[in-house]
Amino acid sequence: MDTPDEVTVIAKKILDWLDLPYFYQAQAVSISASIGIAFFGGSEKDTEGLIIKADRAMYQAKSEGKRTIRVLQ
Repeated sequence: MDTPDEVTVIAKKILDWLDLPYFYQAQAVSISASIGIAFFGGSEKDTEGLIIKADRAMYQAKSEGKRTIRVLQ
């Protein structure tokens, strides 16, 4: 994936899929999620820098509420 728009389309599909009802012991169970995505921009010196960026994106998404997607480049 090359652009935030491309990954956002996929992330929305994942969130839609998670919105479907699940059944456990005959009871409907719901799941919600927020998604944080990081792009490797070349400024990260190693994989740890990319993981830190992805973690930051995830926490930004979580702080904004359910079904939120944040992409950091």
